[in-house]
Amino acid sequence: MMDTNERFRKFVAYAWGTLIRPGSTFERLQNEPGAVAYGSFAVLLVGALYTGSQYIGYLNGFGACWQPFLPFPAEKYYFYQTFFTIPVFWLTTLVYAAVVQYFSSFFGGKGKFEHSMAVAAFGFHVTMLPLMFLPETIYFIFNIHAPMPGLELCGTLGLGLAADNIRLGLAVLWQLVVVTIGLQKVQKFSWSKALLIGLIGAIIYEAVFWTYIR
Repeated sequence: MMDTNERFRKFVAYAWGTLIRPGSTFERLQNEPGAVAYGSFAVLLVGALYTGSQYIGYLNGFGACWQPFLPFPAEKYYFYQTFFTIPVFWLTTLVYAAVVQYFSSFFGGKGKFEHSMAVAAFGFHVTMLPLMFLPETIYFIFNIHAPMPGLELCGTLGLGLAADNIRLGLAVLWQLVVVTIGLQKVQKFSWSKALLIGLIGAIIYEAVFWTYIR
């Protein structure tokens, strides 16, 4: 039986592998008896990191750049978001897994729900760290607000709002590529099937995610 340190090292290997070698990593993960546990820890860990980062942003005067869907003041949105970030991360993970598993069952998919859940947990959330969590935490901590009138609640890395939007676009594209690779591996799909089904799941995931996470 593995001790806690061994489990954590294994988790780190899966997380790091998701970033640099997603194909071989997801091949190993589909044979992992604790895939759900490792995926759950990924969701909780990244969710907790984001929660702390958002609270720092709130303390430094950051908020939702545009009026959020929920009826909260934009300038206080990050305060309220600290209470539902982890639940939303969980919801989107489970929604993606349910959607792709449902469609996979009609196209001869070989993977189980827990495999799809692990793909979502690592593929969507671990990939947030380099292009989303890290840059946003930097401008939250160093209090770097967007200089444009009307966008004072937004943050920037100093390269302009367009560059920050490109960064977010690349982050979403990276997520799509990684989860498509994961789906192809665990469901034993062709690339075309994995892309089609993964895209359906990803659209629903992103729609729910960006509705609540600002």
